[in-house]
Amino acid sequence: MTLQEREAHACAIIDSMAEELRDVSLYLHDNPELGLNEHKAVKVINQFLENHNFTSQV
Repeated sequence: MTLQEREAHACAIIDSMAEELRDVSLYLHDNPELGLNEHKAVKVINQFLENHNFTSQV
């Protein structure tokens, strides 16, 4: 696979998740957390990653 093909593939994957990425972004914007207490943000991002077959440790 050429670099251009890999780039096109990555862009296609990102485009397919655009709505979900926007929802996460809007949620984080609408629910600001300060002082290293980002509990809601961690939960939302962790759920997003798990929905896309990533494993994470919190």
